[in-house]
Amino acid sequence: MFDYHDFLRKLKIHIMLLGLAFFGGALGFYFFYPDEPLVRLLFMTAITLSTVGYGDVLRVEDNPAAAMYTMILMLVGMGIVLYSV
Repeated sequence: MFDYHDFLRKLKIHIMLLGLAFFGGALGFYFFYPDEPLVRLLFMTAITLSTVGYGDVLRVEDNPAAAMYTMILMLVGMGIVLYSV
């Protein structure tokens, strides 16, 4: 028999993990680019985690530490997505 309470509990955990990756990713970009608007930081995080590859809106290729952070964010984000699925 399908247990809705267990399903909702697990779903809540996965949504919280995805939210943590999203907002934590934006917070990490904030450390590299504190003068950028929050919307741009969230947008960069969204295109990084979703692997859309829309473009480098923050120009992280000019900052080796930010580029490394972006690569780690991609791996962590995709790991969370794969775990959630």
